[in-house]
Amino acid sequence: MEASDYPLTVKTTLQKVMGARIIGEREESPLGIFKEILINPDNGSILAIALLISKKVISTKDIRKWDLEGIKVTDESVIISPEEIVKLAEVGIRRAKLFGKTVETCSGKPLGIITDVLFDTDIDQILKIYVSKKFLFFTLEKRVLDFKKIFKITEEKVVVEDDLCAEKEPATEILSVKERAAA
Repeated sequence: MEASDYPLTVKTTLQKVMGARIIGEREESPLGIFKEILINPDNGSILAIALLISKKVISTKDIRKWDLEGIKVTDESVIISPEEIVKLAEVGIRRAKLFGKTVETCSGKPLGIITDVLFDTDIDQILKIYVSKKFLFFTLEKRVLDFKKIFKITEEKVVVEDDLCAEKEPATEILSVKERAAA
C-alpha cells in the first residue's frame, strides 16, 4: 500500500491541510492549492474549500477523498465560482471564513483571533476553533472552543457565549521568556 492510499484522519486541522494540492483523478498536474474552508455560519457545516490565488471554490460534495497526497476530486469541472453554491452566495464569502477572525464574548470581552480550526472530513463539520491572544510576537494565551459555544458569526468577528467552558492554557512562549529572565 502506498502513502497516498491512506485516507487523512477523519478529524484534522486547517493548519495541517493548508497548502494541500487539489488532485484530479485523471490529471497529471495539480488543479489548484487548498487555501481555506468556507462554512455555513449558522450550523458550522463546511460548504466548500477555497483555492489559493484563484477566487474559485470546490463544494465539499465534489471532494472524493482527503489523503496524504492531497485532496482528490474528479476533474477540473468541480472548480466553480462561489456564487454557484446557493448557501455560500446567501451568507457571503466574508461571513463564511473563520481563519484569522477576532473572537469575543457576548459581553464584548476580546479572547483573541482564530489561529486554527478542527474539522471532520467525513461529515464536513467544524468541531472546534483554536483562539490565541497575542501581544506583539508573543502568544499570551490559547483557548480551544467547542463550535457549539459560538453564538454568532459576522463578517468581522465570531461571538461566543459568556459562560464558555474553554480549555485555557498559558502560552509556552511567555513561560520560556519568564524562565530565561529568572535565570
